[in-house]
Amino acid sequence: MEILIKNPVAKAKELPGNGIVVPYIDNINNINKEENMNSFSELINENKNEMINQTESNVNPISSADDASKEKVLTSDEPAIKKARIKKEPAKKEYKPDYSDEKKAELELVTKIANEQIESVKNDQSIPTYTFGANGKNCVIDITAAIRNGVAMLTPVVNRGHGKDAILTGESIRMYGAQQLALVITKAMADVAEMKVERFANDKSNAPIKDNSLVFLNGNGRMSYILGLEDEERPQFYATFIEPDALCFYNPRKVMEVINTERLMWKTQDMVQKRLLEEGKKAHNGWDDIQKLIKRGYKYQAACQAYTLDTDRIKSKAVTGGNAKEIFAYFESAKQIHDALVAKFGEGDDNTLKTKEFPKEINILWKKLLNHKGEKWATATVFKFIEGFKESKVNEIRNAKSEKFGRKKDEIRKAILNEQFNQFIGKEGIELD
Repeated sequence: MEILIKNPVAKAKELPGNGIVVPYIDNINNINKEENMNSFSELINENKNEMINQTESNVNPISSADDASKEKVLTSDEPAIKKARIKKEPAKKEYKPDYSDEKKAELELVTKIANEQIESVKNDQSIPTYTFGANGKNCVIDITAAIRNGVAMLTPVVNRGHGKDAILTGESIRMYGAQQLALVITKAMADVAEMKVERFANDKSNAPIKDNSLVFLNGNGRMSYILGLEDEERPQFYATFIEPDALCFYNPRKVMEVINTERLMWKTQDMVQKRLLEEGKKAHNGWDDIQKLIKRGYKYQAACQAYTLDTDRIKSKAVTGGNAKEIFAYFESAKQIHDALVAKFGEGDDNTLKTKEFPKEINILWKKLLNHKGEKWATATVFKFIEGFKESKVNEIRNAKSEKFGRKKDEIRKAILNEQFNQFIGKEGIELD
């Protein structure tokens, strides 16, 4: 059936399920216009009989009892009006941290100290500052002048390594200027937030460490490079205090975690820092010890092997959410064996202990002994084996070089180690499966 729409405001629409075509008004504001209403009346009257016939042939009769529950069929001269859809507004997301009551109490103290410290720094003549923000609450700090005036610059102990990128960034700053502010807190703020701090490795100043000493939460590579320069060589460098969160709390540990691990793609070894930041004093000592080895030049897997006695690295999932007691189940034995290895082989440029292969082989031998008579005996036996290692064989392992057309360096070291171990257990009368 074709319907001619006489007025552009009116359109044709098919009723669902029965194929009846009826006019409807697209713009409800136009229904008060007389000409529109007349057009619709004419249109309905012209097609009324045909619409009723279609209804009778396509729709089952409706009993009077069911009338109230069924969809009403249009039979009057009134135009059908398009039903407006009510759009549901999406629930507004609240961008606020979900802290426990215990955490809120902790952060209240941190915030109190932070407010006091920021005011103290702004009033310290040895630290030039320029206030900004609401009511001058925050400030820009002239770091170059503060260093010159004897203010100590510190870094969190929990921090990722920077390596060559620190040198490249430092050289870039000297040529093109420091274009980004660093984020800092004071040592007193770090203390109350349970963040351990230390001097930068390149610090030549030996300035006394005080409550108002500045701790860098980012820009550590830049700061380390700058501190290694003489006073007249240092470029102008500025910093600012961190901002409070949406609940008005100062939360230095979370700030450092977010700017360092959520803004940048870190390696698994860097996620150890995230764990330490999240857990603070509750963190297992194994995480801190791994971090220290990495800073001493150990590869991540070698550092993990040193304190787990496992043959592989700690995977990222375990670092961020694994059970530390399970991960470091043999921690005390691991420390004892690692200390013995360092005493015997050292931590020199040969990297015998700093790369994964040699420590992995030691751990394989320990596990064989563990399966034979348990942890305590296995640890004591490996300790005795390391202590009795001949100096000539130690030097052979440390000085091993890959053969041009033969064995790799690690294969040579493994062969020497296994040869010495087999001799040792033979003398001790130990029979392993």
